[in-house]
Amino acid sequence: DLGLSQVDKALLTLFRPTLHMLSFGELPHVRVAVRESINVVDGSRYTLIQVFDDFAMYLRGPVTDLADEKSGRLGVAFETVSVVPLRDPADVEALGIPCRQEITIRKPRSTYIDVTYLSPQLRVHKGASGKTYVLTRIPDDPDIAAPLRGR
Repeated sequence: DLGLSQVDKALLTLFRPTLHMLSFGELPHVRVAVRESINVVDGSRYTLIQVFDDFAMYLRGPVTDLADEKSGRLGVAFETVSVVPLRDPADVEALGIPCRQEITIRKPRSTYIDVTYLSPQLRVHKGASGKTYVLTRIPDDPDIAAPLRGR
């Protein structure tokens, strides 16, 4: 249950974000439930992969500020969004969601994460939204998203 209170669970039931909101206005107003999030920082590129039931959304952009030990802030400016179907692409496209197209975000937004704890196994950060995230490191894999892209 991710440690959510009863109130938080009730709010999540009432409020489900739309793909439009999560894609900075580039994808349709389809209600979604995030099943998994994967953060990939590869040099100067940042990819946020949000996995839903039938597809995954990729937000990509350059790292704008590298975190230093003093501030712990990592900035990113998302520039593109794309969707990869996890099941039949026709089902996803029937919702008005374009598949496997890199879409330029017309109004790119800069955002950041403040890294509050970092170890070889764990990263804790607070996003610009004010929410705190606890991430576990997976074994180094230069192409962690390959299984999603191949579908």
